[in-house]
Amino acid sequence: MKLTNMLIVLFVVAMLVAACGPSEPEVVEKEVTRVVKETVVETVIVEVEVKTETEAEAGAEAGAEEPTELTMVAISPNTAEDPWPQALMQSADRVIEEKYRGLDMNFEYVENVQFPDVERVGREYAKSGEVDILWFHTSYLDAVSVLREEFPDQLISITSSVYDDHKAGSNQYWMNAGPVLESSYLGGVLAGLMTESNTVGVVAAYPVDSQTMPMNAYIDGVRSVNPDAEVKVSFIESWYDPAKAREAAETQINAGTDVLFSIVFGPFEAATKHPGVSGIGFLVDQIYLAPEVVLTSPIAKWDPRIKFLIDEWWEHKVNGTPYSSPAEAIQFTMADGGNEIGPINEDLVPQEFIDQVMDIRQQILDGELVVQARFEIPESD
Repeated sequence: MKLTNMLIVLFVVAMLVAACGPSEPEVVEKEVTRVVKETVVETVIVEVEVKTETEAEAGAEAGAEEPTELTMVAISPNTAEDPWPQALMQSADRVIEEKYRGLDMNFEYVENVQFPDVERVGREYAKSGEVDILWFHTSYLDAVSVLREEFPDQLISITSSVYDDHKAGSNQYWMNAGPVLESSYLGGVLAGLMTESNTVGVVAAYPVDSQTMPMNAYIDGVRSVNPDAEVKVSFIESWYDPAKAREAAETQINAGTDVLFSIVFGPFEAATKHPGVSGIGFLVDQIYLAPEVVLTSPIAKWDPRIKFLIDEWWEHKVNGTPYSSPAEAIQFTMADGGNEIGPINEDLVPQEFIDQVMDIRQQILDGELVVQARFEIPESD
């Protein structure tokens, strides 16, 4: 009987000791995959602490500490000099400088990732555990559908105008790829006012929604002030091929075009060789490329989209809120700070035209004028 009582006492003491403080964490070896360069990976062995179930529950009840750092990686087939990544990087720089939510933010742009490599490159970043937000180019829809299922705790963003396989309520957030709808319209207004030949042109990459939306907005802007203007359209079938773009621009100029909407790199080089020919840039202020040619540029401001993703990540990280993406594409209008018409080149544009463009801009901001998004493939007149 005494032995039995002694065992009971020892058992109770042991339970009290266990309740008073956690045991030393178990240390195990775990493989972590880390991306070293653009597509080179290495596998290293690191030691990680494995918490007991009781410790994990205690941490959840106490609430996670607010994070101080965030890493976002954007993966794209575009070279970093292309307007699309330039706009994204400039937006990221502004958010970094602002120290949004007090975060020290690191942004990395991974360029020239070809379609067969997208899953592998995205997977290695997700497996590293070092990336908080993964952002994918519009052409990577299939890869994103795979990766979101494989890494449900990884916040993934895809930029696209159409995404048939979008999964609402998941960790995959769909960003609308038409960030310059209203500002492209304003660029068209300026082109319609400036053309002397009554023929304007557009040189784009592919006949896909992310290209046709700003093209149609531009054309609508042209015809809002110059309904008789003709429009020439060229697709170079490449995201980045300045030589092809330059050749397409030359063809349009020879057909009478004197204002070119340059959605890809190259047309301005052709325009500089033809006096009287001017251009409209795309996504970033491109006057610096050819100040004797460029009139203005529709500017994409990804800032509110980046902040939206950071807010979703923050709630998940701090409060344990499950990722739950909206059913529709996330978009921000000009009034929301999602895009803007860039500086207008006062050396080339008469003040009366500048005033007219800015008046129409104000109508858009006031809600008096709503620019309609159209996705059909435009054709040359």
